[in-house]
Amino acid sequence: KESSDPRIGEMKVREDTWHYHNGSFLRFRGLDEETKAKSTNYALVVLEEAEEFTFDEFRRLNERVRKMGDWPLRIILVLNPVNEDHWIYKQFVDNAHQWKDNGGLLVLHFSTYDNIKNLPKGYIEQVTVGMSPDEIDRYIHGNWGNIVKGKPVYTDILRPDIHLWTMPRFPG
Repeated sequence: KESSDPRIGEMKVREDTWHYHNGSFLRFRGLDEETKAKSTNYALVVLEEAEEFTFDEFRRLNERVRKMGDWPLRIILVLNPVNEDHWIYKQFVDNAHQWKDNGGLLVLHFSTYDNIKNLPKGYIEQVTVGMSPDEIDRYIHGNWGNIVKGKPVYTDILRPDIHLWTMPRFPG
């Protein structure tokens, strides 16, 4: 079924494309078939839930960002923070200098608290029930990091006030 908003454009459902009156368009594509991204040129690619994409899929799409025209070329990744072993962390945190030196990198960090005005009252308290501190740090505060499953070892016998010591600095 075709649908449209005559004020701004129309949706061509069979093409999975929204056409604007000014000639621009939004094409919605999945990567379930590798051929869907071949022989295409885009000025902008947005990967929603980017952590679900493989690095090879990202690279293949990044190669498609080459459309000629007045648009600045961009690829945007929208994601929840990942652990330090994920390709996104390795590429855009560990190797951020490569991206900054070769065309640019902009990282926007948001936490759930940044959207608090649009969330139901008590939302954060509700969703954090049963979450570990690592999960809260990642999913609520939006920080990169690993989530350790299971019970920490030695928590019942390790007492930081007794067993941990800060070594003093010696002159020299």
